Amino acid sequence: MATEIIIAILAIIVLINMVVYRQVRRLLNFVPGAEKLTKPDEWAVFRKISAAFLGVAVPRPENDRTPADVGLAFETREIKAADDTRLEAWFIPHAQAKGLILLFHGYSVSKSILLDEARDFFDTGYSCLLVDFRGSGGSQGNYTSIGYYEAHDVAATYYSALISGVKGPVVLYGQSMGGAAILRAIDELQMKPDAIILEAVFDRLLTAVQQRVRSFSLPLSGLAKLIVMWGSLQSGFNGFKHNPIDYAYSVGCPTLFINGDRDQRVPLGQARGLYGAIPTRNKRFVQLEGAGHISPRADNPEQWRAAITDFLNSLTVTQ
Repeated sequence: MATEIIIAILAIIVLINMVVYRQVRRLLNFVPGAEKLTKPDEWAVFRKISAAFLGVAVPRPENDRTPADVGLAFETREIKAADDTRLEAWFIPHAQAKGLILLFHGYSVSKSILLDEARDFFDTGYSCLLVDFRGSGGSQGNYTSIGYYEAHDVAATYYSALISGVKGPVVLYGQSMGGAAILRAIDELQMKPDAIILEAVFDRLLTAVQQRVRSFSLPLSGLAKLIVMWGSLQSGFNGFKHNPIDYAYSVGCPTLFINGDRDQRVPLGQARGLYGAIPTRNKRFVQLEGAGHISPRADNPEQWRAAITDFLNSLTVTQ
């Protein structure tokens, strides 16, 4: 009897790990042509349970607009990361540029989601360079690492911009995963931008996974850690150490942190904790009223524009 119980327990453990392994693989590997996902919060209970056990095919992010759709002339450029991954970028030149904004998107989207932000940055007098991370849009691959290897995409973009002879400050803007990639690039890849703008960035990968598990109304205990463990084994890096709050201590440039007060993925307490880890005194935190996680600008464009305009106007860079 005891042997049978032990075998049953081992079988359950194996089954749980098989389910988690499949779920993680689905989250990290985009599927070209898959059906567009709706928000998990809107799913029926049965679909949430099915997704938890079988995983969900995450469609490969594609660009559905170009800068021309927001009235901006642009050039398509190619950038190569250190591992030779080919990245697609859109360069939007400003005739009297004060500097250059590099824009980096979040998880499961592409650079076209940042076009409205680019329009506002352009209107403040900056040229813009929007980049598709590996696995998204016009860039190579179907894989994401939630900001870890994407840090190399950030660094490649940054150094290619410096080589091109940019006049004025080079400012990095990142939403969610894009912000995490920026912080890792600063901490581990010796990047020294003139300023950064971070929006809705998670503090730790484990915390981000816990928030996602919570959206499926599943128990947090142990499950989030299992997900990070299998993600680490599949991705080739320690996900438990992929923590923007640790990378943040290397930031020495002016920093603007924006977070919506209705963001359920990155609650204000988490956002302020990450903000507090940034040691530079030249920093500011903007709580965007009525804004959620996906494109806070869309929820409160007036406050967003005021925040970024005031921040950019405050920059003083020694040339």
